[in-house]
Amino acid sequence: MKGLSRQEERNLIRRAMAENGLRLTVFGQSYFSNGALVEEILYTGRSDEEEVVASGTCLAEALESIEKWRKGRFIEGT
Repeated sequence: MKGLSRQEERNLIRRAMAENGLRLTVFGQSYFSNGALVEEILYTGRSDEEEVVASGTCLAEALESIEKWRKGRFIEGT
């Protein structure tokens, strides 16, 4: 998903989580590696029971994780 700013990506993830009834938690960590600043972000979606049911480090991973959770939820409910 090139071309999106970090804020745009975060907003899309927040929206996808909310549309699926999940609460978004964002964990960010910065550190130096080989003299360069590296920033890692982990997005997690929590259910009403506070269980982490979706996560990813970018929009694509987060959306894929939500989709897997939804498929599993519908299979269990069938």
